[in-house]
Amino acid sequence: MRSGEIFPAYRDAVRAGRWQTSPQPTLNHLPIEDLGGATLGLIGYGDLARGVEKLARAFGMDILIAERKGAAARAGRTAFEDVLRRSDVISLHAPMTDETRGFIGAKELALMKKSALLINAGRGGLVDEAALAEALKAGTVGRRRHRCPFAGAPTRWESAGGNSTCRTSS
Repeated sequence: MRSGEIFPAYRDAVRAGRWQTSPQPTLNHLPIEDLGGATLGLIGYGDLARGVEKLARAFGMDILIAERKGAAARAGRTAFEDVLRRSDVISLHAPMTDETRGFIGAKELALMKKSALLINAGRGGLVDEAALAEALKAGTVGRRRHRCPFAGAPTRWESAGGNSTCRTSS
């Protein structure tokens, strides 16, 4: 099973009642990914990212802290593009500014591992939504999770056909 199919497979198993009827408190028939040894790339390094780093280290993950896009890497930081190339999980924690709006676009998505998990813990506008949609359709990226995939601040979550989507107030 491809790693990008794990979450939907678990969701479907729960919906089908297999979790509730399992003799054990787990679904052993589905693979479980180990975070130990995986590489987490942090883009943005404020309080939230530092907390994520602490938790990730507790799971045995290797950590890369991205330097600002286009800047030479300082001590303790990794070049932005190298973080995209090397990370199994990329967690965005950057503030929304003119500089960061859409700064994960087609070029950046193409640098990522196909199996990488992209988590946008910042604002939706950090990721170029059209570029992400194209990359998903083309199969060049396989997994992504967004707090809110839209540039507006989230107000509620909806589920349509099993896919969670964020809606802004209208």
